[in-house]
Amino acid sequence: MLLTCTQHVMIKVSSNSLSVGKFAHLVVLPTGVESAAERLVNSSQREGGRDEEIVVQFQDVAVGKTAEKKFKIKNTSAVKTEIQLVRQNSSVTPEVFTFVLNNKNLQPDDLVTLSVKFTPMIINEVCIEYFHLHDRSGGSKTTIKCVGTCKGLCVSFASDTIQFGQLSCGKTSTKSLEIINSSDCEAHYQFALDSSESVFKIDQRCGTLQPRSSKKLICSFQATQPINYYKKLACVIHNQEPLFVTLLGTCHSDAVKPAILEARHVDWYNSLTYRGLSGYSPEQIDAMEKEGNVCLDGDGIPTRQEDHQHTAMEEYFHDGYYSHLAFAVPHVSMNVRDIDFGRRIQLDSIMQKSITLTNHTKDKITCVWMGDTSHVFHVTPNSCDIPPLKSTSFRVTFKPTAPDQFYGAELECYAFYKCLTEYWQLEREYISPPWCLPLGTTGHTFSQQSETFLPKLELSSQKLQFPAVSLGESSFTSLLLRNTGATPIQYDFSNDNSGVFLMKPYRGIVEEGQQQVFLLHMSPTKAGRCEKVLQLRLNDDDRNTQKVVLVGYAEEAAVKLDNDGFLFFRPTCLNTFSTQQYGVRNTCRVPLRFEWMMSSDDAKLLTVSPQSGTIAPNEHQMHKWSFKPKEESRTLMKPVLVVTTTRGRLLSKSYLVPAEGKGTLGSLRAAESSVDCHNILAGCMETKNIDVFNDSDCDLHYELHVDSDKVLLQKCRKILRARTIQTIEATVQPTTCGTFTVAISYQLLSSADDTAVYIGEKRHLCYVVVSAVFPTLVATDVSCHGSASGRNKMQLWNLLNLSRFNSLMMKPLPLSSTSQKTTESMMASRPQVDMSFGAAPVGSEDCIINLTIANTGTISTNWSFVFPSDVQLEVPYWTSSYEGEQISTPDDSLFSVQPKQGHLEAGCSETLTLKYSHKIAGTSRLPVLFTVRQGQQLMLNFVGVSVKQNFPYIHFAQTSHTFSPVPIGEMVYAIHSYELFNGGGVPLKFWLDVRGLKQLCEDNFDCNIFECLTPSGHIPSGSTVSIEWLFTPFEAKTYSVTIQFYISFNFCYENN
Repeated sequence: MLLTCTQHVMIKVSSNSLSVGKFAHLVVLPTGVESAAERLVNSSQREGGRDEEIVVQFQDVAVGKTAEKKFKIKNTSAVKTEIQLVRQNSSVTPEVFTFVLNNKNLQPDDLVTLSVKFTPMIINEVCIEYFHLHDRSGGSKTTIKCVGTCKGLCVSFASDTIQFGQLSCGKTSTKSLEIINSSDCEAHYQFALDSSESVFKIDQRCGTLQPRSSKKLICSFQATQPINYYKKLACVIHNQEPLFVTLLGTCHSDAVKPAILEARHVDWYNSLTYRGLSGYSPEQIDAMEKEGNVCLDGDGIPTRQEDHQHTAMEEYFHDGYYSHLAFAVPHVSMNVRDIDFGRRIQLDSIMQKSITLTNHTKDKITCVWMGDTSHVFHVTPNSCDIPPLKSTSFRVTFKPTAPDQFYGAELECYAFYKCLTEYWQLEREYISPPWCLPLGTTGHTFSQQSETFLPKLELSSQKLQFPAVSLGESSFTSLLLRNTGATPIQYDFSNDNSGVFLMKPYRGIVEEGQQQVFLLHMSPTKAGRCEKVLQLRLNDDDRNTQKVVLVGYAEEAAVKLDNDGFLFFRPTCLNTFSTQQYGVRNTCRVPLRFEWMMSSDDAKLLTVSPQSGTIAPNEHQMHKWSFKPKEESRTLMKPVLVVTTTRGRLLSKSYLVPAEGKGTLGSLRAAESSVDCHNILAGCMETKNIDVFNDSDCDLHYELHVDSDKVLLQKCRKILRARTIQTIEATVQPTTCGTFTVAISYQLLSSADDTAVYIGEKRHLCYVVVSAVFPTLVATDVSCHGSASGRNKMQLWNLLNLSRFNSLMMKPLPLSSTSQKTTESMMASRPQVDMSFGAAPVGSEDCIINLTIANTGTISTNWSFVFPSDVQLEVPYWTSSYEGEQISTPDDSLFSVQPKQGHLEAGCSETLTLKYSHKIAGTSRLPVLFTVRQGQQLMLNFVGVSVKQNFPYIHFAQTSHTFSPVPIGEMVYAIHSYELFNGGGVPLKFWLDVRGLKQLCEDNFDCNIFECLTPSGHIPSGSTVSIEWLFTPFEAKTYSVTIQFYISFNFCYENN
């Protein structure tokens, strides 16, 4: 195209842009692995199309330590994406897992490192958190389940008992005590012992153990009072329950030598305590044994022992003073355990406070205080006897020696039965160990004008989180205080008046460079959050006050169920399993024990795995349910989930989970209720496709059954999914001719393998209607001319026996008979039909019969008449039974059929001309084979009679005639008839011999049974006459009589 400067043209440009939309797909891999086939071993694909879940399992991690695991995230798609990591909201567990992601934007096939860190806060707790990893487009989603356990310390003693044996007053005995730290982190320990005041001393009363190490401590025993000494010494460990070591020793003087205290005596005393007998002195026990009030074994131990086990933490706290709980009634009690003298300004003055000791036993005891008046803190009197169930007061004196100092001590008092000083008077060596009563004392000498030391300390934490507990259960934790300064620190914690939180010790002094381990106890009284702020007052100065926050939770059993607490199963075939995953989430902070319970009827239908177990806090646990219906109905089952706390009061809570399932046999249906297989030739095979639908909501295993061998099915056992269609091949193979119906049924199976069992009865699927056709020709009309012109249609129909002809033509043909070969033996085996052309004088007109045949089948066919001469067979001669009848040789020329063969379409007809010529006197018989291609073959016996001129001939249709049945008691009876035909050339006169009727009447009480209304008459040549009869029965039976017929020329015939 050429454009001038003033012309313009518009050009339209179109383009087709093709693009492919894709979702990003993220794959989580272990570090350094880029193949998606090498996924995490603990990754799994949830059922029911749920998100993929990967479990990150941390092994035991020490409190305060951090463990780390790394993974790779790969973008396996062809598009870039942005990674998003979302924490599942949970108020149950603290956030102890953190993720670090280097790069959130990923290009196709890029890798990024994902780091997860676990920092536990509470010992002996299982922490579970869930995170959702997905891309910004939402194409892929992975759930990361983080599981970690916080382990505590593992510190122990090599031996829990030290026996110093016997030594003299003022002497010293030493033993070693090995303390072992088997954990991976350092351990801080402290013995609850004041070595300056106690008879037992440890060189390193507090200290630190390195991981995987041990330390030998030197323990010494030095006493000045000749008595037995027994102390169950507590060793408090930070982040672990306390340990106890038993210290035993005996001191002798020149005048007093008590029995040597051994460990077996402590065991004997413990057994008495469990029996409630320790309140009796050994002397009283000895007397009770003699009186038979107590039964002891050979070693003097009560025969019934019940060792009540308590945790070390409970034993440490529940002493009846720091806690209102006590495992046994105290034998000797002290009204106070701590005395704070406060500020003392004047050193030369004496400050005293009184305490009271009470004897709760049934015998007198002796109380002996350790130390003397030279100590800063001492008690007077030094010893005293207390009668049973009585109290005595003592004075505690504070006598400092220097100003501006902090003082503190733990005094000890040993109480024992007074009778033990004369133990040799007992028949058995009953020795009860003494009771050690500690008394904490504090005070200082700072004046009001002077300032106390500035405390320098470190606390392990100023917010303590107690492990969550259930109601009725106690929880414990610990606090570590380090004195980092060069001066001692006096501490004083405020009390919790509610009694929920307890601390031991709550008052005391920490020397410079030393440490103090505190144990704290929580015992909630109601469910929910417990919080308390403790005031830590240091050095008796309000300005040096710090706060320590205590937080704990008391939990009740509670879970959250999937699907709002409902469980649904898809419709399930009877006696087969349908599985469903159902999630249970622990929404409380304590582990729960669960158990699924159900009625006996529901247990026959439902199974669950696991049926019982434990769910950790915040854990979402999947339970696999199986539903096996027994009957065809919708069933509402009511399993109950019972969750119980694992400790404490074992409070339980029940959740009803309605489970609905439908048991059904399902149903199969064919696309067509009746599969028609028309116009199939017998002996041939044809394949039909049958579409089978499963309209039910359940998968069906089934087996097909056929009630006939005419239809064959391949692979009878199949499986058909819910709401699907399946095509079945059916091979139709009819072996006989005719129309028949084959029923195809199915029976459901429990599975498709060989071990399957049948479910229910057979069910109908469809019918296969097979029309095994063969060509069928029947006679529909007949007429005559010539010598037979005097016959009506009914007579002709009977003469030619067309009813039999038609019935045989309609009868199914055996498969072996469809051969078109014609032999003498085969002709003899064909069904035969006698066709009579009647009788007429010789030389009469030919008997011409017009026979109409019709093709009533559904296929076209060829037909033919086969004469003996056509197959060159010899035909035997037949002779007439009439006397004087001339015998003639049958000849094809006497009988003729026009046309002899032809073709008929379905539904068409054709008229045949059958002719018989009266040329030869006598009875002529000619067998003619009538064949239909692929159809029936009949042997037609043509019979014709030619009578001599002027010779009589009566044609009887049959020599035995049966009247139609007649009801008894009719008012008017029908008239029956019997026909006679005169086939001769002259008229005839006939009459009947009725004498047999008279005899029948006499035999039946003179009642006329048969009455002939036409006993005689004339029959013109070529004519028919009807003989009328009246049949009047009076009994329900068959009557028979023989009647003779007479005609002129004296021929006689009999008819019954």
